[in-house]
Amino acid sequence: MAKIALYEDRNEQQGFKHSVWNTLMTDKQRKRGQYYSDLYFKRRAEIDGIASKFKWEEIEKLYECGRDPNPDDPAYPNSFIPLITPCIEGQAAHMTTANAEFTFISDNPAHEMYMRKLSAAFAYLQRQGRFMAHMKDAIRSYLLLGGCWITAMWAKAYGRTGNKPEGYARISALPIRDVLVDGRIKDFKDLQDAEYIIHQIGFVPISYIRDEYGEEYGDAVLAGYNNYQGTNPAVSNDDKDSCMLLHVWTRSNPKGNLQLIEMDANGLILRESDEDSPVYEGVDNEYPFAFAR
Repeated sequence: MAKIALYEDRNEQQGFKHSVWNTLMTDKQRKRGQYYSDLYFKRRAEIDGIASKFKWEEIEKLYECGRDPNPDDPAYPNSFIPLITPCIEGQAAHMTTANAEFTFISDNPAHEMYMRKLSAAFAYLQRQGRFMAHMKDAIRSYLLLGGCWITAMWAKAYGRTGNKPEGYARISALPIRDVLVDGRIKDFKDLQDAEYIIHQIGFVPISYIRDEYGEEYGDAVLAGYNNYQGTNPAVSNDDKDSCMLLHVWTRSNPKGNLQLIEMDANGLILRESDEDSPVYEGVDNEYPFAFAR
């Protein structure tokens, strides 16, 4: 009887194959991957220590109205009055009452037609990337934990019509634990002086690894390891078929150009950009991250 193959089987690994790393990476890449993997776990532990010190998980639990009943409370077990949630949501709603509007202008009258097109294109990007939803998430993190990360990134479009672009620029709010900056940077205003920034993508299906980087990488990544956010994550059985994807941003190369290294947490480099030119053009070779506090 013929074996029936499903496209969904691409999420399964044919056994973890650490031995093939020699064929997937050069000696330099193996050493570099291990270097940033070690940095990731060390900075991850330091950030977790900061979260514990400032009781981030307890604050997030209170915001989610999930405080455990206190047996010593006279009103036990009905002894919870949500105070943080209405304060945060009220302020977030007040700060985003009106949609952010952007207008493009030029002092050259001949450019007026192009300014209208640019305004329409930017409005499309806002809708496609759910700009205001990300801004609300950023504001919630800012109010709840005292800061928030924002990044500009290129996102894939899923439409199949021929009159729309295949991708678009998106401004995203990131969980505060997901961006690990060079620990020597003590002031967020000096962010651009960092030697590296590690963006923890996480929860990427094995099928994505196969499609994006190649079949051989799907069996070589470390599946099933993910760092969860908060004390009560939505753990799913599907997580076993995913891996931890990291985006490492650095200018540590002979040319000093901004470079993107895509790798798993175990040190397998999936792809790295050319060090001869910056990843993005027209942004002065800067990291695509901003921190607000």
